[in-house]
Amino acid sequence: MKRVAIIGGGVSGLSAAVTLAKQSQHKSGQRFHITILESLSKLGGRVYSFTDKNFSKPIDNGQHIMMGCYRETISYCRQIGSMDKLLFQENLSIPFIAYADEITLLQAPALPYPLNLLWAMLSYRGLDIISKWKLIGFLMAMKFSNRPLSWVNESAAEWLERFDQTPQICSALWNILVVGILNTKPEIGSARLFEKVLREIFFTDSFSSTMVVPKTDLSDVLINPAIEYLGTRGGSVRFNERILAIEENNATLILTNCKGHTEIFDAVIFAIPLFALRKIEGIFSFITLPENDFDYSPIISFHFELKHNPLKEKYYALLASPIEWVFNHGSHISTVTSAATAWIGKSQNELLPLFKGELKKYFGISEDDIIAYRMVKEKRATFVPDIETESKRKKIMQCSLGNVYLAGDWTNTGLPATIEGAILSGKIAAERLL
Repeated sequence: MKRVAIIGGGVSGLSAAVTLAKQSQHKSGQRFHITILESLSKLGGRVYSFTDKNFSKPIDNGQHIMMGCYRETISYCRQIGSMDKLLFQENLSIPFIAYADEITLLQAPALPYPLNLLWAMLSYRGLDIISKWKLIGFLMAMKFSNRPLSWVNESAAEWLERFDQTPQICSALWNILVVGILNTKPEIGSARLFEKVLREIFFTDSFSSTMVVPKTDLSDVLINPAIEYLGTRGGSVRFNERILAIEENNATLILTNCKGHTEIFDAVIFAIPLFALRKIEGIFSFITLPENDFDYSPIISFHFELKHNPLKEKYYALLASPIEWVFNHGSHISTVTSAATAWIGKSQNELLPLFKGELKKYFGISEDDIIAYRMVKEKRATFVPDIETESKRKKIMQCSLGNVYLAGDWTNTGLPATIEGAILSGKIAAERLL
């Protein structure tokens, strides 16, 4: 039986562990003793939930948008038994709000694919008729091209402008999608990466363009069921165990932890961020890494416990607001502000009046309606997926010395830093080990 250490208990590390545990179930498959070594006292990495005495339900550190094209995430949830905790749309439906009480639906009817998406674009009231035809022409160009339309050294904003996507189209649709998908401004984000995601969303099938919303908190969907799954298959988790060094000896790997203890494994998967990986003594003997770290982009979330919740939909996309998305959890709502570099240095008290004002403006939620509030900052929520970073990702590779593998949404998955990218990376690392 091979002893495998997975360094990091975020979503990518859990995905690698689940993939290996699944393989161990097969009679003809390899057997693994899987140990997750987590430096913190919790699992989930940047995807976790916590309780607050002033809130009636657990709060997510930040709401993560999921879609039907998240095939690896859905497969992962199916494997760990949490599919019943996800709510699946039958057809694409996104309520956009440009002004107070003015909701414009981007909604696909129950028509065969791709007629349903074509109808959604034509009936979207956020665009005039000329903009709609320019939008459809742009999407058709992608649909019928076997090669990327974007250039390698082109930003998302440059690409959209080159294909005559007017300021109206960008403000009514593309900008919020770029920021939500890439967590950076259109002028910075890689056009090639954005195009790849758009192809996944719009040009696979009807289901790929639909939203997938957790019925409960994210830990209950993605983390706790995975721990239970591993526990019933002989896997174990050790908390507060930071790894400081790795070395190779006679085809085995020796890990040294923060307490000075050493332990031998047959294979190791590092599922930690690049900035943390670079601190591991001896890692450069196994892995080729870029000389410099990535740039990172923050996300700020506000959570509000309400006396009365006026929201009818599960989520809303806000146009012309520092809030991009609002998610409805029943007793509380959550706001998401991506690419929040301009706000990250401000305190909760400094930002609270602005966010309360936006809720009042868009939803009529007054000060008296708010029972409690909580701000969560993720300063290193995602890497910045610009052109330079995409080039760095492609240069990261495993060397031939030892059974050392990498996982994490920052590895070269071809996807931005999303739950889907993290889960895919863990699966890839496990399959390479297999």
